[in-house]
Amino acid sequence: MAETTFATGNALTNKLWSAKFLKEMHKRTWFGKFMGEGEDNIVQVKTETSKSPGDNITVGLVMSLTGDGVTEGTILEGNEEDMTFYSDSVTINELYHAVKVRNKTSIDQQRIPEQMRALARNRLAQWYAMRMDTTMFLHLAGYTGASYTLDGATVDPTKAQWNGNNTIVAPSSTRKVYAGGNSADEGMTSQTDDKFILELIDDALLIAKTTQPLIQPINVGGEDKYVCFLHPSQVRDLRTDASTSRITWYDTQKAQLQGGQSASKNAIYTGALGEYNGVVLHESFRVPNGVNSTSGAKVANSKRAILCGRQAAMVGYGREYSGSTRYKWYEELFDYQRSLGVGVGVVWGITKTIFNSVDYGSIVISTYGAD
Repeated sequence: MAETTFATGNALTNKLWSAKFLKEMHKRTWFGKFMGEGEDNIVQVKTETSKSPGDNITVGLVMSLTGDGVTEGTILEGNEEDMTFYSDSVTINELYHAVKVRNKTSIDQQRIPEQMRALARNRLAQWYAMRMDTTMFLHLAGYTGASYTLDGATVDPTKAQWNGNNTIVAPSSTRKVYAGGNSADEGMTSQTDDKFILELIDDALLIAKTTQPLIQPINVGGEDKYVCFLHPSQVRDLRTDASTSRITWYDTQKAQLQGGQSASKNAIYTGALGEYNGVVLHESFRVPNGVNSTSGAKVANSKRAILCGRQAAMVGYGREYSGSTRYKWYEELFDYQRSLGVGVGVVWGITKTIFNSVDYGSIVISTYGAD
């Protein structure tokens, strides 16, 4: 029986598995459903460097006009208002990873290793998804502390492999909310007084809606929504809050059930904990700890939840890394064709969006959160 195969290194093999890898990776990544090229996304994919040379994308922001204008009897000439411009940028560079497998039977079988390719694809997709999600949370939370262990890997925010080729910047002073009346992450010591409660979301919304530049919500089915990411320990505290002096998570969920509300089919609701006051809540163990305001060290038993609006972060890709081939698939034979190496490469950059030294689309909510 005739069998169609693709030998190692075949161009069609690379294109086929590049497309398969992209699909698998986006399925696994947490932020895949929040990404898109349009402005109405939490993570905006910038395409400039995927279409032309360059390793840096500059994004501009034009502020709203604030002048009085003129009325009858007043000359307009000479009373014009200058427009105010701010900019931010994202730098792109390489991130490659690979696996190597020893051939235990014959080279013919090794050359058509669909099972091995699938295994490599799954493991590398898992690795890239983990890296993207962790990097995104480091930026959005402004984690500038010491390296730490997460899911068996050593996360180092100072390394390009972990910070997406862009320096992580601490949260701006007007984009912070602290539990329990504290003013720094190191104050989060009480599991009772400093835990995550719904009122903190209201506090963050107040900042988002009243502090310039205003954080714009994303549009979901014609309605304005924000998204908040919580650590599992914050979720536990939220769900077990039994206070009778404030609105609790139990109260909101009971009211929604009684009102016959159902979850939207929009992607941002997939896997969501629920919704409160126009904020869709999501849980991720990659939400990082707080940072000591004096020493810069990681603060144990503290977590930085993040409320996000549109364009909270940016991702850029290289010129040869776009569409279904955003991630390049490579196969190589080694040691007289006795070993097969499978690698995946990307040229990308990830960063939080900052204009005029202010976080444009994110607010950090610091609370107690058990490690």
